[in-house]
Formats: sequence, structure tokens, C-alpha cells
Amino acid sequence: VFAAVAVAVLPPLILADASFKTWFYRALIFLVISCPCALVISVPLGFFGGIGGAAKNGVLIKGSSYLEQLSHLYTLAFDKTGTLTQGVFEVTGAFPVGNATEKGLLKLAAAAEHYSNHPIAKAVLQAVGNASEPAEKVQEVAGEGIFAQIRGAQILAGNERLMARYKVENVQTGRGTCVYVAENGVFKGRIELGDKVKPGTKEALKT
Repeated sequence: VFAAVAVAVLPPLILADASFKTWFYRALIFLVISCPCALVISVPLGFFGGIGGAAKNGVLIKGSSYLEQLSHLYTLAFDKTGTLTQGVFEVTGAFPVGNATEKGLLKLAAAAEHYSNHPIAKAVLQAVGNASEPAEKVQEVAGEGIFAQIRGAQILAGNERLMARYKVENVQTGRGTCVYVAENGVFKGRIELGDKVKPGTKEALKT
């Protein structure tokens, strides 16, 4: 400490062109280098500053070791929904089969998903509006979809795994996010949904 004070005070008093501000800064550098405690503390503070700065920009880093590993990162994998996109689904198309109609297909799916809070269910309900009627009995199949009863008919609305679970045949698969609908074990069609990309996503990925 005394040496640091000497570095800060003596040169400006002895040397004519010496700046007190410059030598005070050099004294601080000397103090940090000579004091192990300051050196040890400065490292985690740097990590905390980096993690805090990333959090302000919406990037959550779980710890200092992960922050350090970012320097060796060459590939990034994103959870698209809500990260690169706005996380608000909308129906982009309905594809009925057999004697089903687009309106009827949407109404079946909306009736089955009437009580669901899932973003996909909300998009289907929004597409139908007030034309849907709630199902009489609803059973949610985790990670697959919904089994419902409407006026005595058994309705399935969900993904391909739900169709396979109930042995629904002739399922016509689509691209992207789809809701597959079946009535009494007969495939009725699929509903395709899309999600809008957030503004600035393309520019962010390029950087």
C-alpha cells in the first residue's frame, strides 16, 4: 500500500512534466498486480459482469464455466418458438380428407381443444371464433394431444403420436406444426399452423 502511495505521489512532485492523474492510475495498476486478493476478486467480477450484460440482452448463461466455453463455440442451436419467433401461432391452412370440410375440420379441433391453454389450441380457437362448441368429455394425453367426446363421437386432436396411439390409419402428414384430427378412429384431416419471425432475427443470426 505504501509503495502504491509512493508511486502515485512522488513522481508528480519530482518530475516536472508528470501528471498526477497518470501516476495515480499507474499506482492503482500496481496495487492490483501486487495484491493477490484484488487479482482473485477481479476474475469472478469479470464473469459476473459478462453474465449480467448478457441477461440484459435476453441471453441467460447458467454460470461462469459456460461463459468461458463460449469462446470455443462454433454452432448454436435455438428453441425456435418464442426465441426466434414471436411465439404466437396462427392457422395457415386446413386440409380435410374424405367427406370432411375445412370448416367442419376446424370446428372438430376447436371443440376438442376448447378448454386448453396451449398456444396451438388458442390459434385453432381463434380461427373458428365463436362457432365452436365445447366437448362433453376431455382427456389430455401429455405431449400428444387431446381425446374428447362430442355428441357421442370420439374426437382426437393432436400430433402423429396421438394418431398412432389410437391406431388411426391413412394419416396424411404435413410440414411444420400440424394438428391431426380423427373422428371415431377415422382420419379427418390436418390443420397447419405457423409462427411469425421476430423483427431483427435474420440480422441477429447473421452476426
